[in-house]
Amino acid sequence: MDVGAPERRIYQRYVIWFPVTLRAGDEEIGTICRDASSGGLMVSSPIQLRPKTAVVCAFRLSVESHADVSSPGVVLRVERNEGDMVLAFPYRLAIGFDPARPDIEELLRHAEKAFRDSR
Repeated sequence: MDVGAPERRIYQRYVIWFPVTLRAGDEEIGTICRDASSGGLMVSSPIQLRPKTAVVCAFRLSVESHADVSSPGVVLRVERNEGDMVLAFPYRLAIGFDPARPDIEELLRHAEKAFRDSR
């Protein structure tokens, strides 16, 4: 994955919020997913990580399923969180999965529909 290349959104993005644990080295960071695709995640984070930081993302996309998804990735972009939850999560991190996860596409679609239906 070339982290220096401009971002190209080639994956369908799903607006869903769920907890994501990032592991960066020995550190575990609790974050909140803002949107997801089979190519990666945008998360709100309490701490700032540098671009090109290797991470492992762990999350669950369904309350019915007890299977967690674990995927290696890399921080592509970091920005200040300008939206809600800014006090608890002052940063937004764009994370690209390496490799992409087309196997979770259907789970993402189902999770976004459930999220919309619950509102």
